[in-house]
Order: sequence, then C-alpha cells, then structure tokens
Amino acid sequence: MLYGCMMGNYDGLYLPMMVLGYVFSVPFFLLTVRTSQKEGQKASLMKYVSVAFICYIGVLVLLLLWGRSDAFTLSIMGDNGLSINLYTILFIAFFGIGYGAYYATADMPIPMVADCSDYETYRSGNYIPGIMGTLFSLVDKLVSSLSATVVGIAVSFIGLESLPTQYDPYTLGMNWVVIVLFCIIPMVAWAATLIAMKGYTLTGEKMKEIQAVNACRRDAVANGMKLEEAMTKCRAWTSCPPSTAAEPVKRKNMEQNVLNTDLTGKVAVVTGASGTLCSIFAKALARAGAKVALLGRNMEKLKALADEIEAEGGIARGYTCNVMNKANCLQVAEDVMAELGPCDILVNGAGGNNARANTDKEYFEMADLEDDTVTFFDLDESGVEMVFDLNFIGTLLPTQAFARQMVAPGLQHPQHLQHECLPAPDQDTGLLRLQGRCDQLHPVAGRPFQQSRHPGERYRSGLLRQRAERQPPLQ
Repeated sequence: MLYGCMMGNYDGLYLPMMVLGYVFSVPFFLLTVRTSQKEGQKASLMKYVSVAFICYIGVLVLLLLWGRSDAFTLSIMGDNGLSINLYTILFIAFFGIGYGAYYATADMPIPMVADCSDYETYRSGNYIPGIMGTLFSLVDKLVSSLSATVVGIAVSFIGLESLPTQYDPYTLGMNWVVIVLFCIIPMVAWAATLIAMKGYTLTGEKMKEIQAVNACRRDAVANGMKLEEAMTKCRAWTSCPPSTAAEPVKRKNMEQNVLNTDLTGKVAVVTGASGTLCSIFAKALARAGAKVALLGRNMEKLKALADEIEAEGGIARGYTCNVMNKANCLQVAEDVMAELGPCDILVNGAGGNNARANTDKEYFEMADLEDDTVTFFDLDESGVEMVFDLNFIGTLLPTQAFARQMVAPGLQHPQHLQHECLPAPDQDTGLLRLQGRCDQLHPVAGRPFQQSRHPGERYRSGLLRQRAERQPPLQ
C-alpha cells in the first residue's frame, strides 16, 4: 500500500527499500551484541528501541508531507538514471536506521525470557522455563496472527471490500491507513516497551547474584536439605558457602582482563605484593575475578593497593607477612583461608637482592684486583646468605604453608591422610609400580599427616632395594 497505492511505484521502490533496511540492520546486529555484553540486555534493548522510535518519528513527518509538491516525493530512478532528491535521502536515512534498529532488537526478548525464568526460581523456588517459553510463544503467535486481522479492519474502515494491490488507485483514506499501520502502531508498541523496561530490574549484576544463589540452593537440596530451608538460608550470595556458589565479582569499572580467563571464585595469594611487579600481578588476577590476598612487609602499601583494587570492583585483602618466618606464614595462611577461602593460586613474588652480595662491575677484569673495586672474590658471605634465604627460603616457606590448602582444600591443620595406591610388580622388570588412584586423600585414624610418608617415597625405597638385589656383584 505504501509503495504501490500511495507512491505509485511498487516495483521500483519495495525491493530497494527492503534491501536497504536489511543492509542497515547488519551493523546494528553487531552493535546490539556488543552493547548487551557490556551493559546488559535491558540497556541494549532500550537504547536501540529508542533509536527506532526516534527515526520513525522522522518517517512519520515525511509521510505527512508526502505529495505536497514534486520535492516531497520518493524517487530513486528517473528517466535519465539515478535521481534522488532531499526527501528521498531523508526517507532512506530515517527508514534504514529505524528499520535496522528495530530488526536487530526483534529477538532480544528471548534471552530475557530465560532471565525471567531464573528470577522466578530465585523468588519462589519454582523452576518454570517451560511455562515462560510457552507464554512468550503464545504472545508472539497471537500478535502475528492478529496482524492480518488489524490490516483487514483498517482497510474495511475506509470502505474497501478487499485488500488493495499496487494497481488500486490512491485515496486519502489509504494515506491514513498507511500512516497508522506503518508508523503509529509500531511507535505505540515501542513506547510500551520503553515504559515496561523501566520496571525491569534484571541487570547483568543482578543476574550474577541470582544465578549464584540458585546454584547454592540447588547444591544444598542435592545434599539433602529441604527446599524451604535452602530458600531461607540462601537469600544472597554472601550467605552461600564458597564451595557451592561462585561469588559474583563486580568488575564493571575494571580495566581489561589481560589474563583472558575467568578466575571468579578462586583465591590468589601474592607474596611481595607491595612491590612494583607483584602489584601488577595482583591487579591482573583481580581483574580476572580472583579474590587476591596481598602479602608483604609494608601494611600501608598493601592497604593502598587493596583499596585501589576494591575501587575497580575487585576483591583484595592485605596481610603482613615475613616470608622467612614459617610460623608467620602458617598463621597468615590460616587468616587468608578464614577470610577469603582456601588458596588456589600462589605467586611467590617476594624476593630481592642485597648490596653486600653485589659486585661493583658486571664484568671481571684483572685490574680490578689491584684497586678498590668489589669483585666476586670480595662478596660478603652474610650478604649472599641473606639473598639466598630471601629468594629460596622465602619461596619454600609460603609454598609449604599455602600448598597444603591446594592439596587438601579446607584442611589447614595436620590431618590423618592416606592415598588409595597399591604397589604391583611389573611383569617385565619385576620392579614395583603404583596402581590405582593416588590423587584422592581420605582420613585414616591413627596416622598423622606429618608422620605419613608419600606413597611414592615409600615405594621408591623399595625400588632401590630391588634394584640393588638384582644387580650382579662387582667383579
């Protein structure tokens, strides 16, 4: 009706205008995906529906002005080839951008239906994705089926007994039908969408919390807890055990995640965090979602770094720690586990040098022996020992303290542990081999962890004995 009856050029306008609309929709598809990932489904839908609404206001104004003179006509091709006036340029711009924005947002409510289903589970405990999907499909099909009815009623209202074709003569009534169907009704629908979205509270951050709480409740029910009790105990992610629900990390304002991975729910311990290099490591881990324990000697610097990470939306805590003091390392390990959880990642960044362990020159020359230049032969033993202790012992002790949590998460104090491993003789060599699973730890009464030897250690001695026995005596 628009291009045939009203503008009198159905064959020359319909296909080019539709192609232009689809061409304009391509960049909007890319933009909506980017905006949805960055700002959430709600923000993306409102932004591009607003674009469509504004552009169709321009289309409405142009349709009201159509036909008042030769300048207010839609023309792409003339008798002498390409012939585009200002009216055509504006119409193509408003229609193309508006149609592109509308078409790109047409399927955006579908993932929002899934969000609504998760919200209902969070609110009432009822898992109803089937009902939500059915309701959406019902409304979608109802609107699609009613569209032809609405067009038929509009056409009959202006006195036509059948739907007009491009060959039917133009009437003033057709003009108003086109304006209502092509502009007014879509604009009313978009206005209703914008109003409805004002009450839609399921933002990206809110959905992270909802999904974490749902996961917590699901795990609790799987472990035997009643749904009503799980609903009561797990009302927010802060009340969820760290083992059952990943804590949603608010990283909206954080810089780029250079690690290109998701460490949400992981605990990272960084020694020497107050230094220049390790502070960068700590920030990178936090930006990837990890909860970062900052270990160092200067609590003031650690507090400043933790505040900086927290300001970006990460989670970080500072702990004063002397990495060359075993008791201090063990105590800090307990403090970290109590506040953040068991350690998953350990960065041994504490280290350094000592002036007494340095030479004055990078390269040795014989003439250095005759002057006051400090050479390799002049290095102070205590200075070298201090460097060795800081870099080796300062790595060993924190690893002993925190690696225990990695081996047996949740176990901080000595435990009674045993490996499910059994030795078996190799048929070819006669040497003992380990068989079975050796990666699981189980409590065993009466055998303290500190006194239990690793199976590999016990069987290693057995191997050596067998090898000695099999060796021929020396001639």
